Amino acid sequence: MRIYIAGPMRGHPLYNFPAFDAAARRFEALGWEVVNPAQMDRDIGFDPTGPVPEGFTEEALERDIRELRTCHAIALLPGGEPSEGVQEHELPLALALGLPIFDAISCCPMLPT
Repeated sequence: MRIYIAGPMRGHPLYNFPAFDAAARRFEALGWEVVNPAQMDRDIGFDPTGPVPEGFTEEALERDIRELRTCHAIALLPGGEPSEGVQEHELPLALALGLPIFDAISCCPMLPT
């Protein structure tokens, strides 16, 4: 089973990469294959201590949406409510695909509201 980690990045120290990485480790320990946007960013050379390259955000969002479509579930990090990526793109797509939604901290399924 494959799970996508979603959460806020902008406005957080190191773009919240430590929280994404911790969530990835938790789900991997449970046997999930994890899609971690922070790791995908690092894999293409993004340095969370530096500036965001021009055009990077749009390209990363397109990549993230492609990856999310290959997943069986989504896990939400805390603080995603004000995140444009989570609220306008990732969560609506996950809901449209009927993916189960997990809390990225507890690794437990979230009940629909």
